Amino acid sequence: MNIETINRRCDKVMAFAFYAMIFFLPMSPAMMESLFGVAFFSYIIKRSCRFVVRVKDDAKSTNIKSIVYLYNAFRESFRPVASYLNTPIGFYTLIAFLSLVISYYFHLSFKGFFCKLLQGTFTYFMFIECMNTKKRIMMFLKVLFASFALIVFNGLFQYVVRREFIMQHPITDGRVTSSFKHANDFSGYLLSFLPVALTLSLVRFKKMFGFFNQQDNAKKKLSKWFYIGMLFIVVMATLNLGFTYSRSAWVAFAFSLIFLGLRNRKVLMIMVCVIILFTSFFANRMLKERTSDVAGGGLFDDSERLIYWQEALLIIKDHPLLGSGLNTYSMVAPRYKIHWGGYPHNCYLQTAAEMGILGLAAFLWILYRLFYHNLKNLSKVEDGPSYMLQFGLLAGMLGFLIHAFFDTDFYSVQLGTLLWLLMGVVVAVDKRSINNLA
Repeated sequence: MNIETINRRCDKVMAFAFYAMIFFLPMSPAMMESLFGVAFFSYIIKRSCRFVVRVKDDAKSTNIKSIVYLYNAFRESFRPVASYLNTPIGFYTLIAFLSLVISYYFHLSFKGFFCKLLQGTFTYFMFIECMNTKKRIMMFLKVLFASFALIVFNGLFQYVVRREFIMQHPITDGRVTSSFKHANDFSGYLLSFLPVALTLSLVRFKKMFGFFNQQDNAKKKLSKWFYIGMLFIVVMATLNLGFTYSRSAWVAFAFSLIFLGLRNRKVLMIMVCVIILFTSFFANRMLKERTSDVAGGGLFDDSERLIYWQEALLIIKDHPLLGSGLNTYSMVAPRYKIHWGGYPHNCYLQTAAEMGILGLAAFLWILYRLFYHNLKNLSKVEDGPSYMLQFGLLAGMLGFLIHAFFDTDFYSVQLGTLLWLLMGVVVAVDKRSINNLA
């Protein structure tokens, strides 16, 4: 078996692992971990075979016993696939490692570095490596939306019957959770893909309303049933987002819609109307149905979160550069407690507390490069399914990142993995211009 055959088969196994991973992500963290193991094992086989073949080919002309040679051969064989995020991710990983070295709780930081952070970065790099054809990207998106449709239907079922049918979770606090353990986790998942479904459904109606430039070829249009299906998913997902009664998710959703409308005034006006109608309808229902005390301090008052943020700021003040150590917040925070509570419910403050200002800056650099590169490229792309897909992915990413400002998304097994998958999808789609989504 030659190296090309091994590469193709390993890429195929990784791709199937990611198809299954995005399908089961809302349902089973254990299944996600197993599927990551399958993808990682295939990746190691592929890169190891590349290393062995390289050494064999150079055996006659090179001193393969040289440590320098073996190091260079290993480095070249296992070098991550090139992308515009490699450098900022490299700095982010380096700072995380330094945070591990100076950590007050080395064993926790060691676990966080190898079992969380490196797993996330490997998820990203393996994804963009194996999703190297339009066919695979399209298959991933089809599986994604099949799973998304199932989960949002499950959420509406839970709202009506008071118990969802996948994991048998009952309604708690009057809020829809679908297959997730908490409504806030469900809302983070919805925010990631609802804008994508929305933009793809708008492609069908753009000619009717004149929202976008008319440059599509008829051959590039999707079937009407795809658009109808996307529109139906949008309606179901929007209802689910409302029934989570997550105020931070509503704020993030509003920003996503405004982002989608920035390039056209007509679209922006409609998005603003949608935001007003959405908030008016669900705010009243939340005050009636959500059993926790949200009305006492006002609809958007959350003084407890401000206290949690103060605690995180105190940790940052004492450990400004590299933080208290990766994955140590739960152990360090009790010394700074102002109020009962666990994590600060702000992923950026928690990152700064654990990895310092340098760690937060490196992470923000990743996000900056992601949005800057893609928005710059989108300005050169004609309107069409490919453009709308990429625009929707960025809007979903924006909503997810804003929601993380008020919650613990980066530190959830499911949503933490979703973050790196989202980045992988954005980069993979950007690499492959998908002109035909049919």
